[in-house]
Amino acid sequence: MKMSPRLFSKDVVFGDGVRSFKGNSRYSRMRWISENVQKPKVIIERLQMLGQETARVDWRLTGQVAAGNIDIFVQSTIEMNVLTGRILSHKDSWDTGGMAPPVSLLVAASRAAWAARQAVMDAQEKLSEAADTLTSTLESSMDDDSGVYRDPTDPTKFFQQSQKQENQNDMINFAMIAIAIWAVYKGFSTVIQL
Repeated sequence: MKMSPRLFSKDVVFGDGVRSFKGNSRYSRMRWISENVQKPKVIIERLQMLGQETARVDWRLTGQVAAGNIDIFVQSTIEMNVLTGRILSHKDSWDTGGMAPPVSLLVAASRAAWAARQAVMDAQEKLSEAADTLTSTLESSMDDDSGVYRDPTDPTKFFQQSQKQENQNDMINFAMIAIAIWAVYKGFSTVIQL
């Protein structure tokens, strides 16, 4: 079962008791069923509008896992933007009570392990986004000549030049310009005297 991120708003909120996230990009990783259930079959049992923007879908998931057959009742509650038709909030409630206890425990453990792996991937994505934001912020501040520079030997390290060091560099640059002007003056004065 694959859900297209285009069905959901950019800031959609999802939760199912084991996994929760914000943002439609994470729907592309909603693959617990396809990765863990053999011969999955989804049956929509009921679709009900609870209000103008809220709907509830009751569905069943049947198939096989390593411990045996599964028959899971799932209730999905979604809130939609009536203008765009995109989903703003999506909450699932899974009921495994109709299955044998060993199968129910295996499903719960499998979903929890899958959700933990997804949470690690979410954290890695957030760290990557934070690093990208920091890098772009530092790069824009470097463009403003703020004195923050990247270490060429390690792109994850940055350093800032002190004001004293900047003043020394300014004095050296002024001295070099003065020497260049003096050399040009001396050269012209020598040529004119000849």
